[in-house]
Amino acid sequence: MEREEILLLSYLGIGIKKYSLLKERYKSLLDIPKDEITEVSKLLKVEQETLINITSKEGFDSTLKSITNILSKYSIKFVTIEDKDYPSRLKDINDRPIVLFL
Repeated sequence: MEREEILLLSYLGIGIKKYSLLKERYKSLLDIPKDEITEVSKLLKVEQETLINITSKEGFDSTLKSITNILSKYSIKFVTIEDKDYPSRLKDINDRPIVLFL
């Protein structure tokens, strides 16, 4: 998954275990089929409407823009679990965060 998708998942409160399950099943949030939304929303414990919104291109872009605007406003950068800058020592922790904010 792209780093922006990981940021969005973190915003929704998704941790490493659910992220790993999603990553195994789907290449991207936008790849989640509409007929699997109910199942995935239960798995993630995310409202179905929220998941429908972020799995559409328009909703994804809108939500991401809101998040990145807030981060920019406060000069906050982020590192995802997939970035090379993610601390290697944290990768060994079972319940490691998928995003770190700097």
